[in-house]
This record gives sequence, structure tokens and C-alpha cells, in this order.
Amino acid sequence: MKIVILTKRTLAHGFGGVEGYVHHVARAAAALGHDIVVLASAHPKGAPADARDGYRVEYLRGTAPGVYSDAFWSASAAAVARHSPYDLLYSTNLAGYGAAMAGVPRPHVAWSTGRTLTHLKSEWHDRTGVRGLAGYPKAALALVYYAALERRLYRRLDAIIAGPTRPCAVAAGRYISSTRASTRRASGPTPRCAARAARRSAFPATRTSC
Repeated sequence: MKIVILTKRTLAHGFGGVEGYVHHVARAAAALGHDIVVLASAHPKGAPADARDGYRVEYLRGTAPGVYSDAFWSASAAAVARHSPYDLLYSTNLAGYGAAMAGVPRPHVAWSTGRTLTHLKSEWHDRTGVRGLAGYPKAALALVYYAALERRLYRRLDAIIAGPTRPCAVAAGRYISSTRASTRRASGPTPRCAARAARRSAFPATRTSC
């Protein structure tokens, strides 16, 4: 299979949960014999591409390193289209927004670490000092904006894979999940969880499982 992984950040941008996840998924898939290309925002040092552990990374020129922006979503959509045909487009969080809005070939599956608005609380707790608190309103408005984009993205996905912080996994026609949510498989979906997931994601309740 040819799999295109679309993400805002890689290990070249720094170490974190998403960066490590993308690396391990790409490495494992490549070890299984799949053709893996990772598309990411510009390299901090300007490198156009990189190769490691059996997969290759292409850094999108003209974008800011590690930042969501109109330039990133436009460049990523063009890069994804350039790599078509592929068997799967796999994006992280909001990285696939531009590609989804551009109508790139599907299937398109996204890995989500949590709802955007849940970060409002963590943003508040992480800020210290007068300057940090003064910057909170701007950060909060950005999160509200991203939440609207997130909802539009979810309407155009074939499936969402839930990260460890999501109690409900949402899928278009089938259930795909990880960690805690997968423990619900044996007993089947709960109506309450399915309804909540459908309401938050814009997927119809009949296509939602938990």
C-alpha cells in the first residue's frame, strides 16, 4: 500500500506525542513493506526532505515550521494531490483540513488526540505571569476558530481514530479506535456515547460507534 501521512510536526520540529506517534506509525508501516511518505510543515533549518527508518519526509516549502496556517493547508492539499494515487491518506488532528476542503482522493482517516476546545482549560493552566495571562484571550479565540475548522473536517472524513483522551471514537460506517475506547467493543456501542460523539463530530448517529 501507498500511505500518505499528513502532519503539522515531525521529530525534526521537536519531540512530543504527535511527533513520536507519526514516527512510530511510519516506521512500523514501512517495516511491513508499505510505501510511506510523510508530509509536514517546513523544516526548521530549511531542509526540503529527509529519509529515516524506511520512510521519507517531505517538508512543505513556504509554510511556517510547526504551525497551522492557510499556507500550510494550501501547500499540503497540493502535495497530497501530487502523491495521488495512494491507498490511504492518514492525517493527524487538523493537519488534513486543507486536503479535505480541496476534495483530494479518499479514503481519508484522521488520528485525533482530543477535541480542540478541551485545550481551553490546559491553555489557562499553562499560563503564568501577567504576560502569559494577557495572551490567553488571543489563544482562546484561536482555539474557537480551530474548533469550527475541526467540525468541517470531520464531515469529510471516512473515519477518525481516537487518541487516549477521547472516550468515544467516531467512524463513518465502522468503528476504529485505540486505547480506552476499544474496551467497549465487547458490549457494543452505547447509545449515549454514540449520540454524544455524533453531536460533537457532525457524523450521523447511525454511523457512530463507541
